[in-house]
Amino acid sequence: MGRGALAETEADDAFSPVRGVVTCLGPHPSANVRRQLRERCLALAGHRANEEQVRFSCAPYRVCPLGAHIDHQGGTVAGFALNMGICIAYIPSPGEIKLAATREGEGEPSTFEMNVTDDPEPSDDWTAFVKGVVHVVRGWASEKGVRCDAGFTGVISGCPGGLEGGGISSSAALTVALIHAFRDANNLTSCIRREDVMRLAQRVEHEWRGVRCGILDQGCVVMSKPGALTVLDCAEYQRRFAKADDLTTASTGSDLPFAVVLAFSGIRKPLTRTGYNDRVDECQRAARLLLDASGRGENQRVANGVRAWRDGDVASFGALVNASGASSVENYECGCEQITALWKIAKKTAGVFGARFSGAGFRGCVVALCEPGGAAMDAAESIAGEYARLYPELAADAPVIVTRPGRGAFILRNEDQ
Repeated sequence: MGRGALAETEADDAFSPVRGVVTCLGPHPSANVRRQLRERCLALAGHRANEEQVRFSCAPYRVCPLGAHIDHQGGTVAGFALNMGICIAYIPSPGEIKLAATREGEGEPSTFEMNVTDDPEPSDDWTAFVKGVVHVVRGWASEKGVRCDAGFTGVISGCPGGLEGGGISSSAALTVALIHAFRDANNLTSCIRREDVMRLAQRVEHEWRGVRCGILDQGCVVMSKPGALTVLDCAEYQRRFAKADDLTTASTGSDLPFAVVLAFSGIRKPLTRTGYNDRVDECQRAARLLLDASGRGENQRVANGVRAWRDGDVASFGALVNASGASSVENYECGCEQITALWKIAKKTAGVFGARFSGAGFRGCVVALCEPGGAAMDAAESIAGEYARLYPELAADAPVIVTRPGRGAFILRNEDQ
């Protein structure tokens, strides 16, 4: 596959191998992905429905180039959605949730069923998000005096090979996609606003996964728009939310003056098994000292980054991203040997404007903003090759993905396709 793989087409160019590099640049989800999911959804429903009844709940992964680790301290953060993520093909049904989770290249899907009125036990796998969404949304509906007793039958699809624990908020994407499907099945779209979806998704993470996150992940997944930077004031987000369409950019959509390269370290583990929650506790106990060193500087980088983004000054924006990455290592003391090495590789690679850890930085990936077109593929191949030479034992589980910014979470119905 040549450099033409970077063109935006309806074809499934996502995850096509190019010397250790994969691309995700075509429309998400593609027509082929929708067709496959529709067929699986109808089969799971026992063909009791027709294909016109199948809907799609799509929620993107996200990156945060600026604003690292200050969302849970009430800081200001900046990020955007990616052109890749979770897609659920579903059919509303009375009273029951029936789901199958599948990943490309794997065997039989994992299935789960529950009545929406069940009082489920906690679990330590993807079903915890389903249980949490049903419990939290039904609790919200009860407080509002709104009925919420419908379910849905569906098939969940994410990235092949599974990028869970990759630092691109797959858990937030899954949670938001489930909330949107559950909300839609119960005709609550006009009642549960986008801001409500953010808060409900955050509660699922807190109460059902034990991750004490801020609103960065949920905000970017729900609110993002192509070509714009999503900026969240996490201290007063209920009243002061800078939506993506409030910002101007020099370019939009596929004409953005950069591509996004995600370089995965091959280190995967749940945030609850890293130092993430400890760092949150430490920040809250010693907020003044840590925010002087890291948080206030990061807040200023976000403000400067918004100005650079508005001006279309990608070089200055990239320099701020590099500085944010250094702050995570030096002030926040996150990272591990492998991901720190990967960050150092990425930021010195030709064609890269700036790079930093994606997500909490204790595992997962590095995000790099690169020159667009063939230069992005060259940079991705260089990063993949150098990291594989350093850590050959991780290379098979460390893809490098070339992608672009995408839109926030949405529902596709038959008439929209």
